[in-house]
Amino acid sequence: MRGSCGTRVIVAGPDGTGKTTVVRRAIHQLLDSTAMRLRHVHFDPDREVGPDPSLERLVPSPHDTRPRRVGQTASVVWRAWRYRRAARVGLLARHNVEIVVQERGWADQLVDPLRYRLSASGSAAARLFWPMSPRFDALIALFGDPPSLAARKSELSTKELARQIERWDKLRQVYPSSIKIDTVTNTVDDAVTQAISAFRSARKNRLEVVAQPVLTWPRRLDAHATPKANVALRALYKPASNVGKVRRRLVVKIPRTSHSVVVDMAARAIAEMDLPLDGFAVIQSKDRARAVVSIMREGTIAEFVKIGWGRDVAGLAAEANILKELYDTDRVRIPKLLGSIAQDGWGAIRLESLERDRPAQVDLSIGKVVDALVALRWSLHGRGVTHGDFRPWNLVDGPEVGIIDWEHARSEFKPGADLLDYLEAVEPRWPRFSSHPVKKIIESYASLCELDVDGLVRAARERGLIGAKATK
Repeated sequence: MRGSCGTRVIVAGPDGTGKTTVVRRAIHQLLDSTAMRLRHVHFDPDREVGPDPSLERLVPSPHDTRPRRVGQTASVVWRAWRYRRAARVGLLARHNVEIVVQERGWADQLVDPLRYRLSASGSAAARLFWPMSPRFDALIALFGDPPSLAARKSELSTKELARQIERWDKLRQVYPSSIKIDTVTNTVDDAVTQAISAFRSARKNRLEVVAQPVLTWPRRLDAHATPKANVALRALYKPASNVGKVRRRLVVKIPRTSHSVVVDMAARAIAEMDLPLDGFAVIQSKDRARAVVSIMREGTIAEFVKIGWGRDVAGLAAEANILKELYDTDRVRIPKLLGSIAQDGWGAIRLESLERDRPAQVDLSIGKVVDALVALRWSLHGRGVTHGDFRPWNLVDGPEVGIIDWEHARSEFKPGADLLDYLEAVEPRWPRFSSHPVKKIIESYASLCELDVDGLVRAARERGLIGAKATK
């Protein structure tokens, strides 16, 4: 399916290079450590390779059979149609899967026609239909010293093995990315490690291709989304201006004209953390070395990934440390830290999504907001914590108030700072009223938090939240 996030990889090479062994172990290792959906497909696009080698239907010596004399072209045409069908709705389809690994692939007929009983006419038909076969994102070519491979399987001569290795080496140039793995000098574990690295690299490249730029306002924002990931984009892009709201509703995607650093970093983080997804969106303020990715699974926002590079890596680590110490209460929900990764020059953290608990267009009552702030005041065993950006767009409504975006947080309590930030953002009109509800809110908050009410009132007046008469 065009635009789907699934990645296709071919693992190929002459007989004796250990294709099935390497792929089986790589997939088994990934399934044990991740939640990714993986598929191992035979050369026959309608056959999935199972985890148990004893159940496979093996042809003892496929090269001993003679080429067919009749029906060669018809056989290749039938096989081409099956490949196209499998790419749309079968085992080679890109949707509902993270990585599809096929052994040999269509091109193996060009390299080793005798295995498929192809004569000259059949080989010509295979070459003719090759450009119309399903497109793959990477080729992993296994090879080794021909005498050593011949010792493993005596079916092919040393000369024929050398020819096939050379042929696969030339075909590597056709694929978007490729890698060679020597399965003779490398141990099986080393070959599996290199194969998994190649899977991740291919997936990163695929995710970069499917993400498209999205028109935003203001223009300092850089946003991208994959097809059918509009919900993921709207979870990140919440403009205040009318122009921005229109663009958020329409989600206008445009062709990419240049390399995007933010897409590169988002795709890299997703691939390196082995995240399953059906689509994603990413947004970044162009003056910052930080981005936020929303991950979609089964039509909902499953989690968020925050990425930092360059100077912002330290801030990301500080946010992760704060989240490790905080915990939910009966008044507030804190997004759980699901995982993290730190590599040379960049890092990323995975956060639980609270978006699914947000009722549509419901403003939080000031009572629930004060309750949440009081809970923060007495968190960390009474020491308290300061969020640093406690504003409406970082709050999620629900049975408890969800508080997100902890990048400015400090594990020390600054009395009243979060409350004043919230009031300044949500109710700038309050100072005009004679009843001055701001002062009443501050008095209630100060009482519950055991704080100096006069000091908080003075701070509110300095910010313009309370008029001079209201302090008397």
